[in-house]
Order: sequence, then structure tokens, then C-alpha cells
Amino acid sequence: MDTVELPGCPNGSLLAASYLLSRRPHKAAFLVPDRDCVAVLKYVLPLLGYSVRVEERGGAWLVEASAVEKA
Repeated sequence: MDTVELPGCPNGSLLAASYLLSRRPHKAAFLVPDRDCVAVLKYVLPLLGYSVRVEERGGAWLVEASAVEKA
């Protein structure tokens, strides 16, 4: 799983959504510089079919997205 470094919002969340929609990876990780982008991703990624896990890393945040299995 690669980690994609993103700019702050709104561009960061748009790039993350675009990445997931175009590639449809099972897992992806995004390094974002601000809490606003984390908040947006925590809202948007489940709508795209991904569960979200967030971890703070030295002033930035690592947002991990995992595809939700459909029953």
C-alpha cells in the first residue's frame, strides 16, 4: 500500500476521492497536513465504500482507507 501525500483542503480531499474513484484500490493511505482535510475525508470516504482509520504523525495525519466488503 502506497502512501499518497496530499495538500490541504479543499484540494487534498478532492485528490483523495479522485484517486480512489479512478483506481479503486482495496487499501490506500493519505498523508494530509490539516484537520479540516481529515474531517472531510472521514465524511466522504465511507460514501465511496471505504472504512477510515486516522493516526496523527508529527503534525500531519495519516488517513487509511480500506474497501468495505459488500455482503
